[in-house]
Amino acid sequence: MSDIEFLHPKNEWNVPISKAAVAGDYFFTWGYGENLDPSDPKPGMRKVFEHLRALLQEKGLTFADVVKVTGLLSSVELFTPYNEVYREYLKEPFPVRTSFCIITEKPLLEVDLIAYRKGLSG
Repeated sequence: MSDIEFLHPKNEWNVPISKAAVAGDYFFTWGYGENLDPSDPKPGMRKVFEHLRALLQEKGLTFADVVKVTGLLSSVELFTPYNEVYREYLKEPFPVRTSFCIITEKPLLEVDLIAYRKGLSG
């Protein structure tokens, strides 16, 4: 029997993925993404972070518990609004972060998180 707890292993897309997992004192989220309005990408970006906030809250976590963020953006032009929205949710000292561009048909932001809290799993 595994000590890993998978949250939401079934989803509306019938894709073989869990939305989050707890392994020891670490919490991992899936890469949640939204297509963005190229003329105003911030609302879609906020939706990504609000979705991730809800997953964190399921285990009593907040963005203050986040230690690592990975962001995938479909264009380098999205980095400035991404950084602005990012600062709305994550505060100093900022988590470790990796951000890079990917090729997509539509403007997109996808983010996954790793959070830590001593005693989380037990």
